[in-house]
Amino acid sequence: MMMEELFFFDSEKADEEKYKNEQKQYEEKRTELILKYANISQENIEELIDNFMSIHDCEYLNKIWIYLKELNHTEINLIELNEKLLNYFYQEIKFMLNGSIYRPFIDEKWLYDLLLSSVNQKKYLNIFFQQIKKFNSKLKDKSQSIYVPFLGRIIQRLIKENDQLIQPSSLINNEFIYNLYLSLILGNDYNSDEINLNYIIEINSLTNIQLTLKQLSHLIQSCLMTKNSDICQQFLQYLSNIQVADEEQQNSKSTIDYVIQFLSILIRTNVNDLDEINRRIKFKKEMLVKNGETIFDLRAKLVIRKSNDQKNEKVQQTTDTENNDEKEDDEEEKNCLEPIFCFEHHKYEKIPSHHFNIGDSVALIDQEQLDEYLNKQIRTDEKPPLRLFYQSFGTILSVHPSLSIKFTFWPLSLTNNNYLNRQKLFRLERLPNFVTLNRSIDAFGKIIDNKDFLLIKPFLNLSDDINKDQLKDYAQEQVKTEENNLSNDNEYDHASLNNSQRQAIKHALENRLTLIQGPPGTGKTETSAWIIHLWLKTFFREGQPILICAETHQAVDNLTRRLLQYQQYRLIRYGEPRTVASDLHKYTMPTQIELLRREKQQSNLNSTENRTLFGPAKPKEIREIISKCQILCMTCSGVGILEPSLKFPFILIDEASQVTEPNILIPLVRITDQIVLVGDQKQIQSSESIKDFNSILFATQLKNTTFIHIESLLRKDCLKTMFLL
Repeated sequence: MMMEELFFFDSEKADEEKYKNEQKQYEEKRTELILKYANISQENIEELIDNFMSIHDCEYLNKIWIYLKELNHTEINLIELNEKLLNYFYQEIKFMLNGSIYRPFIDEKWLYDLLLSSVNQKKYLNIFFQQIKKFNSKLKDKSQSIYVPFLGRIIQRLIKENDQLIQPSSLINNEFIYNLYLSLILGNDYNSDEINLNYIIEINSLTNIQLTLKQLSHLIQSCLMTKNSDICQQFLQYLSNIQVADEEQQNSKSTIDYVIQFLSILIRTNVNDLDEINRRIKFKKEMLVKNGETIFDLRAKLVIRKSNDQKNEKVQQTTDTENNDEKEDDEEEKNCLEPIFCFEHHKYEKIPSHHFNIGDSVALIDQEQLDEYLNKQIRTDEKPPLRLFYQSFGTILSVHPSLSIKFTFWPLSLTNNNYLNRQKLFRLERLPNFVTLNRSIDAFGKIIDNKDFLLIKPFLNLSDDINKDQLKDYAQEQVKTEENNLSNDNEYDHASLNNSQRQAIKHALENRLTLIQGPPGTGKTETSAWIIHLWLKTFFREGQPILICAETHQAVDNLTRRLLQYQQYRLIRYGEPRTVASDLHKYTMPTQIELLRREKQQSNLNSTENRTLFGPAKPKEIREIISKCQILCMTCSGVGILEPSLKFPFILIDEASQVTEPNILIPLVRITDQIVLVGDQKQIQSSESIKDFNSILFATQLKNTTFIHIESLLRKDCLKTMFLL
């Protein structure tokens, strides 16, 4: 693999040579300063402090601080030095957030002592709190073991030691406590999970500040994304007992209980994937290579590109910033780079076969560091979770011709010019795809935040929050009685439908929310097709397609074929072509995009841009195609890719008995008029993919009698229909 052939390595050799020279100069300067430190005196101490700061060496700064503290008398003003060091740490953390290649090793106890002895505690409490917020935002629910996770612990200890900081103020408020909790959850250090949980418990007892329902939900979500199952359950158990702020009484107990129930389902359905990764530390290398979820023996090579965060920081600088500060920022600018790396096998061979794809989330591990740790363990020692060795999380940008990854932060083993070390070996872990999980949580957040989702609340056991009279009025709006229309429809009158199927169709057309249940062979697919057909015939308006969903691509394909047997609807089968049956490829979005471009190109004879026929789809093109179709067919999780503002008047979900409640929310939050769920809950327990019967909304609603009228049909070979008012 010839890395210099890649387009993004402009002047790579010159840049690398430049950084090697800088590394050599750095080592020479550090050696010189260490020799001066051996002869430390009152005369050279200030110069030493400035020089060690310039090379980001916190080790010797700490030694100088200890030396001064032990002196009985010194000409150095310790209060001023204290403030200087705190400002230095603030700058270092800020540059780290912006992509600085330098990573000082800040001692937690020392930084805490500096803050505790500061005369401006509130000032620095606020400064470091703002840094915590930035870290939380950038980590996005992924734990990180080396990006000063102890900032949360330091602030917790500071509040505990100083009662004055807890007094009502603009700083110690709801947002402050939420971000402090989040920092403690995301802080991922050896055997620190239970310690951090205790910190959270202490803060709650000290401040008694309540969280919003959305904040509590996000904290539980973050536990799910970062903890193994045992400790995750401990966090969940405690967080679920925190009293939620509800000044306007908008969230009843049923809503809060539902939040906990919903997030518990997420934990049960996703934590196995996370635990499986943590257990990889116990597996042999050969097995992991065969599984294709781990790649070993990789060398990293930096892709030179300036950090966007650093650029944004420059743009946001205030006009009243002092000239000296601007010069310092300019000095650091050249060291702020985006942590994008290409990886190659250490023997320059082709990277072994793997399952990594563009867009996958990965974790980087220093292979030598992990091997060294494991070699020190005796055979009977319990191996720690693999996540404790993650150096940084990243997203795959390309897999061919090279494996390139953009990381959230600089991996520790590649900072301070260590990225030039071509002998350092790494391993990559492919992480679970949490796209569907995040889409479910986004949909869930919309329901919690928005009181307009009255239509689907009866599905979600949130009936305590619903005004019954309001619900009845809402259910009757824009829903017409179709009995007379159907009796005058010759096509429908001669259709091969039995009484139970006709009853199901009638209820689906007349009611807001309908569940249709029937064993195999009772004509569920036929009934669904007729409901969709009559929706189009009776209610359809241009620009407002009907949404058809199912849990699997195969189920979507089956219903799509059945619809096309009636007539050639203007139908889009939305999904990656590789996941769609070959006979339906002409209905996929890429094919429709190509046809649209050809049509526009033919209407503009002066156009010569043939290359645009096969380029990536543009949002404007997708909107145009969706607005022209009558039916949009896709998986439940796939709906999350659509623009958030896109709503649908009619939604039918087939094989609803196979969809967990978190997944089914993704399409449900886009409804405006009518919903139909079709399935057979008796098939759930025989499905290996469904681990929790109670996580299936379709199944729980068949047992729920709140707001439900059941159309009783005793024959086992018939459909059963229930509708919500």
